[in-house]
Amino acid sequence: MRFISEKVDEDPVDVLAAAADAYGPYLARMLSEAGPSADALFDELIGFSRRAIDQAVSDGSMRRPRDIDAQSVTLVMLGLAPFFLEHQLTRWSAGDTHGGLRRIA
Repeated sequence: MRFISEKVDEDPVDVLAAAADAYGPYLARMLSEAGPSADALFDELIGFSRRAIDQAVSDGSMRRPRDIDAQSVTLVMLGLAPFFLEHQLTRWSAGDTHGGLRRIA
């Protein structure tokens, strides 16, 4: 979690992408467990997601969502889904997990 919280001043899109690339399976496992650490991590990820949405709204590449909090949670959940479903993604993409991720990104 320190990897994420230390990067508060960096581009939120880059931070989320780097966290998923470096720690995706670990993050998915950690978040699947109940507890204060998982809750704190989820809240950090939501914060970065919200900042990414705010940035996109500010630069005109996205319209402001009706419910920015729900949109932030949705982005985090969808971003982590491939790690929870890695076996199925790999099977679907004929053994090419990275190729499958590129196709759905």
